[in-house]
Amino acid sequence: MFYYAKPTSVRLDDPPIDFSRLWQRIDFRGYITHADNQQWYMGSMERNAHGFPDFAAAVIAQMRRRGLLSQTYIQDALRYCRSMVEAEGYEQTVPPHLSDSSTSTSHVILVFGCQGPEVRDARARACFQLVKNLRHVPLKIVFSGKNPSTTDSRKVILTRDEAAALQAEFQRLLERDPTFDGRNFTFALEQQANSTAGNLKHFLQGPYLERNRPAQLFLLSSTFHLGRIAQETDAALASYPDLGSGIARLVLVGAEDDAEEAIVSDERYVKAMMYEVFRHMFQHAPPAFRRDEYDGAV
Repeated sequence: MFYYAKPTSVRLDDPPIDFSRLWQRIDFRGYITHADNQQWYMGSMERNAHGFPDFAAAVIAQMRRRGLLSQTYIQDALRYCRSMVEAEGYEQTVPPHLSDSSTSTSHVILVFGCQGPEVRDARARACFQLVKNLRHVPLKIVFSGKNPSTTDSRKVILTRDEAAALQAEFQRLLERDPTFDGRNFTFALEQQANSTAGNLKHFLQGPYLERNRPAQLFLLSSTFHLGRIAQETDAALASYPDLGSGIARLVLVGAEDDAEEAIVSDERYVKAMMYEVFRHMFQHAPPAFRRDEYDGAV
C-alpha cells in the first residue's frame, strides 16, 4: 500500500512538480496532418475538458483488454498518479509513523466506495492492513458509497450498496485471520452519496468527526483517485473551517497491494486510472499548447 501524509495547515501556492514538461513526450500535434483538424481538435479539448480524457482512457482500456498494451505502460501511469499526490503537498510515509498513541487524538478511516469486485477487495484489504498496523489505536472506520446509477440507463450494475459490500469483505478478512485479536475499532456506513465528492461531503457533514477533539483522518481509495481526493478535501475543508481546524493530519492511503502493482486485470480500473492521468495532463498542459495558432498542414 501507499501512505502519504501532510498536516492540514500545509497550503501550496505553486505545485512542487512541473507537469508541463511531460508534454515534450506526449505532444501528438505533429501526427494530425490537416490544419483544420488541428484547430478543431485543440478548440474541442478546451471546450470539453472531460471528453478528451474520457475518450483517451477508453482507448487505453480497450487496448489493454485486447492484450495490445504492455503492463509496463500501466505501471508507469500508476507512478504518474503517485506524482499527482506529491504535487498536492503530501509526502510518502510508512505505517510506524502513522501511529499516535495520544488519547487526545481520534483516528478515523474513510474508505471510498467503488464498483467492481477486484477494486473493492483491494480497498478492503488495504483497510484491513491499516487496522492491523494501528491495532493499538482506537479507530473509527467509515465505509462509504452506494451504486452510482440513478436510472436504468446505466447498463452495468455490479454493486448496489458499495459501503455494505466493503464492510462485508472487511468482515470476511477478519474472520479468516484468527491471530488478529484486540479489535479496537468501530464501524459506520455512509450510504447517501454516489460519487467521491459526495462521499466526502456527507462524511464531513455527518457525526464521524468529533468537533472538540483533534483527528488524524485517513482517506483510503485506489491510488489513481488520491490526487483528486487531495484537491477535493482541501476544497471541502475550506467550506467547513471548524472541521478543518480540528483535523491535525490527513493521510492518503492507496489500496494497491504492491508499491508498483496496478490492478491491470480489471479494465474498469485501467479506464478510471487513465482518465485521471489524462485529465491531469490536459489540466497542466502548457498554455502555448492550448492556444497555438496553426498556419497549415504539417
